[in-house]
Amino acid sequence: MSGTNAWGAIPRRADPFDVVVDKPLPPAFDPAQSALLIVDLQYLYASRDHGLGQLARVRGQIEGLRYRYDRIDAIVPTIRELAGACRRAGAQVIHVVTAVRRPDGRDRSPSLALWCVEGSREAAVLEALAPERGDIVVAKTSSSAFNSTTIDQILRNLQVQTLIGTGIVTNGCVELTLRDGVDRGYAGIVVEDGCGANSEAAHVDALRRLNTGRMRVVSSSDLLRELEAACAGPAMAGAASPGEVSA
Repeated sequence: MSGTNAWGAIPRRADPFDVVVDKPLPPAFDPAQSALLIVDLQYLYASRDHGLGQLARVRGQIEGLRYRYDRIDAIVPTIRELAGACRRAGAQVIHVVTAVRRPDGRDRSPSLALWCVEGSREAAVLEALAPERGDIVVAKTSSSAFNSTTIDQILRNLQVQTLIGTGIVTNGCVELTLRDGVDRGYAGIVVEDGCGANSEAAHVDALRRLNTGRMRVVSSSDLLRELEAACAGPAMAGAASPGEVSA
């Protein structure tokens, strides 16, 4: 499905409301005012050998999650490439994980059926996407990062205008976090080949819903080109290196 800015064969959602009312458009994309959100790609949810994967094996249900884990295998290298490009372009990389503070999990939202404690192996980001210097890790106790963390304050302090959504699952924590962000005034970009769900149908259905208004769905290749173009722009070319003072 990736490779075109029109995002494959799926058009932006047609809504009769939009014929009558002009929806506000997102701001021009500026990496320096953007944040890449990598959602729930931690051992609890994204490893075959920990958390959900381990539980599925014990219950004899791991085959039912084959699509999920195959999809994670496919998106991790894509997200790693995007994260590197975002860092080079001046965008903030934020890892959003699910982790509670109390050992009994009483501080979590009741909607969270599977959880882990901060500092545990399950709470750690996958090694292939390990946070680098300058990255931020935010631990949530709800499906949306905006409902149980200080992420909104962090983003406003960083003067972020655009959220780039990746991770799992497309129709769950990724969608809910982006929708809450847009409701708070941010623009949203969903990287279709940087997200995954438990089935292709659930993934595509969520992308159809998200490809509207102040959110747009793009391929990683298109977003990489936008990031590279920003790096090659006159503002980046004339910027001082860290530690230098421009004349």
